[in-house]
Amino acid sequence: MVIAAVISMFVLGMGLALVYGFPLVMMFFGAVLLAVLLRGLGELVAKVTPLSARWGVGVVLLLLLGLGALLAIFAAPAIASRIADVSDRIPEAAAKVWEKIVASPVGDYLPKEPFDGNGYTLSASQIAQRVPVVMKAVFGVLADLAVVVIVGLYLSISPAQYHAGLIHLVPKRGRERAEEVLRAIVHGLRWWLVGRFSSMAIIGVASGVGLWLIGVPLAATLGVLTGILCFVPFIGPLVSVIPPMLFAWVESGSLALWVMALYFGVQLLESYVVTPLIQQRTVLLPAALVIGSQAIIGFAAGPIGVMLAVPFTVVIMVLVQMLYVQDVLHDDGIEVEGTDG
Repeated sequence: MVIAAVISMFVLGMGLALVYGFPLVMMFFGAVLLAVLLRGLGELVAKVTPLSARWGVGVVLLLLLGLGALLAIFAAPAIASRIADVSDRIPEAAAKVWEKIVASPVGDYLPKEPFDGNGYTLSASQIAQRVPVVMKAVFGVLADLAVVVIVGLYLSISPAQYHAGLIHLVPKRGRERAEEVLRAIVHGLRWWLVGRFSSMAIIGVASGVGLWLIGVPLAATLGVLTGILCFVPFIGPLVSVIPPMLFAWVESGSLALWVMALYFGVQLLESYVVTPLIQQRTVLLPAALVIGSQAIIGFAAGPIGVMLAVPFTVVIMVLVQMLYVQDVLHDDGIEVEGTDG
């Protein structure tokens, strides 16, 4: 009876540690993914220059910092000005939309006057009470991001040191297989990143050009934002349509409809042309597995889990294939790379 109670408490404790500690696991995985990206780009720089891979990582960092500075200098003021303009014009645009809805047959069941928002106005004391909560959340996100970046930098600069330390945790008879598994994980993550960034670039360019052609303000900036948000499959594309929709909505309702049509067409292009072509060489994950992993890992780890669910699933697939399917079942039937999986 005592043994059963001890085992039950141990299982419960492990479950609680897994649930509440999973966000930390995902933070560390984010650092690993960043390191894989930076090291891969650094090795690419080393191939075309006399620099070593470590110095190549430094060059990549300088380029990324320069690109970020350019975006902050030229894009941020325009975006802030446009957001202020949108926030001022949204109530008027919303009132016009409400008038059209009320004039329709559905309007018989709705209030005749639009909501003016007065009932939601916060007092100065209420705002003061919420500021610490908001600041705590903001600083928490920034602190987590700083940890991910710092750990990722150290891993990318000296990966061999951490690689050797991890391998030495495995018994000697299994170290050769552990080396193969680690190489397969890095290979899988690199090719997933190649596929994801290729898709992001194509979607960003197509969206930016399309927004420019139909006359949406800040088309290039919105195209870049769309590409960045598409890092998260399925969820990112849904979120990416919101900023251009708002910018277009304050101009005219027809322009907002054109934006919806554009993004629908771009997503069809991505789903049926871009992704199949890219995934002939990169990691292919079934859509149901992607959505399921985002739901489960997002529930366990929050927003960072949603962002990193798909590459984390790539790692799980490699581990299952190599350590269970191949080593336990002695079956090589599952292919992680470039197949219908």
